[in-house]
Amino acid sequence: MTYKTKFHFIDNKSLKTTILIPGWATDYRVLNTEGIKTNLLLIDHIYPNQINKDLKEKIKELQGQDFSLIGFSLGGFIAIDFANKYPDKFRSVTVIGIREKYSALEIQTVKNFINRSKKGFLTKFYQNCFYDKNKFNKFKDILLDDYINKFSLDYLIDTLDYLERQQITAKKLTTIKNINIFHGQEDQIAPLKEIKSLADPKTLTELKNEGHILSLEIGRLAFK
Repeated sequence: MTYKTKFHFIDNKSLKTTILIPGWATDYRVLNTEGIKTNLLLIDHIYPNQINKDLKEKIKELQGQDFSLIGFSLGGFIAIDFANKYPDKFRSVTVIGIREKYSALEIQTVKNFINRSKKGFLTKFYQNCFYDKNKFNKFKDILLDDYINKFSLDYLIDTLDYLERQQITAKKLTTIKNINIFHGQEDQIAPLKEIKSLADPKTLTELKNEGHILSLEIGRLAFK
């Protein structure tokens, strides 16, 4: 079955539009967009095999806008791939919490755990995404139950299959003219050392006391 990407467009009466592609088992709410002055093109569920086609059509529909692209985690793989295919479409590309590759063993281990207990694994996964326990507790109060109920087992497996096939190279990063990479120094999901081995140091901002999901303030910075 082919699924159509669901976009949410927020018109802030700007000539600039920022596109947010969220990560695995998250949606656009993973970063706070309050106070952002550009228009926002937000994505709910990611269907990786469909996203490039749907995003290309949406950008064409919004022609005349000045676009920036932000990808978090799995969304970072998609953002880098899309920006390499269409290098002249974006004023800037920002990626958060990316790594070179997830191994087949890592992906299979996750599949085994979520098949045993989707709720149990996702709860632990989201907890591991945060370095600051207080930030996880806030996430837990607002989004945890919603995320656990929102993403079906089949959907999670399908997006893991896509993630297993992806790889970021130094060439893919250097091909993008204006790229900004944000990464938490305490990221347990995507270890910092992987992206440090690939990225130009001038494009990489290391964030102290941050894990995989960054603080709300960092979300505002990325959307500048």
